[in-house]
Amino acid sequence: MSKNVASNGSHFHPRVAVLNPNGRDPYQDYTNGLHGPEYHNTITHPPINYHAFAACSFGAFFNQTKAVLQLNPAEWLILVLLRGDYSHGLEAIRYLSKNNFRVLFAFKETGVFQVGNNLLKNRRLQKIYEICAEANGAIATASWSIPLLAAAGAKQIFYLPTPYPIENQYWNFQIPDSQKNGIFLGTREFNVLARNHLIALEIAHQIAKKNRRKITVINDGSAPRWWKKHAQNSPSYNIIPKPLPYTDYLRLMAKHEVVFQLDSSRVPGQVAGDCLLSRVLCIGGEGEIERIAFPQTCGFGREFSELAELLDTILSNPQKRLHFEKNAWLAASKISFTSTREKLISIWKQLSTG
Repeated sequence: MSKNVASNGSHFHPRVAVLNPNGRDPYQDYTNGLHGPEYHNTITHPPINYHAFAACSFGAFFNQTKAVLQLNPAEWLILVLLRGDYSHGLEAIRYLSKNNFRVLFAFKETGVFQVGNNLLKNRRLQKIYEICAEANGAIATASWSIPLLAAAGAKQIFYLPTPYPIENQYWNFQIPDSQKNGIFLGTREFNVLARNHLIALEIAHQIAKKNRRKITVINDGSAPRWWKKHAQNSPSYNIIPKPLPYTDYLRLMAKHEVVFQLDSSRVPGQVAGDCLLSRVLCIGGEGEIERIAFPQTCGFGREFSELAELLDTILSNPQKRLHFEKNAWLAASKISFTSTREKLISIWKQLSTG
């Protein structure tokens, strides 16, 4: 087996064509299997988020509807991503449905506040009704969106969190536990209030000082000047000056004992997914992957004070951390590529008989 390609899916059905109509991400082919990390660069997208549905099913990611029309409707399931004013998505769904494709849709940006803010704008809620009438159904990557999709009239709703290639050896960034040290801040955006980034920083800073650890923080350019000065005066901070390429970011995350965040946006949960690939415990966050893989330490249903206490306990008790990690890796099998492939087969059968 090639180090670049995980396996060949020539006999797998359905392949998933993820379509972001007129989007920025270019065409990406996964029909011969999953590429390893060394294949990915600033142009290619790693097999996470919505690209993961294409990657796990030996499918492909598209940004042009005409290219999707070249596929065989008997073998390909189409997932159209909705963004902006939803016009491109609605047009693509209508076009593909007329050409006998089975078409599902999903919100590209899935946070509660992101969707809610978008629907406030002119005619977008009406377009969701129209999309539900045209498409065969919807994919809900976050459970909060299920009642909204039902209210809008989606014919079928399939709960399917974004998968991660946790069973693929080339996407395992684990390092020996003896080489791990410190806290990694999972968020980086000061100007997105739902991230609660500043609050997480201050809580983690105090606990890091108490436990003689450092906090690694990636600066995305949104940090206010006063905070930069504050951080420079603290020996507890390790500031990364700018975002890293994805695989470098995972390697950096893997060097830490724990990832801490207080994100309350209810997104699908990329931070927790990154933790799974890095084999690092995640504390906090209310995303879908946090709730599935890290139920004992996620932020859903827990006060910030409880999460702070958890962080303090785990830094002072390595055995407790290892116990939580073991449980997380077992729970994460629900969002593996293998598990998601099985669910896609079930969805395909339901659409074929519905």
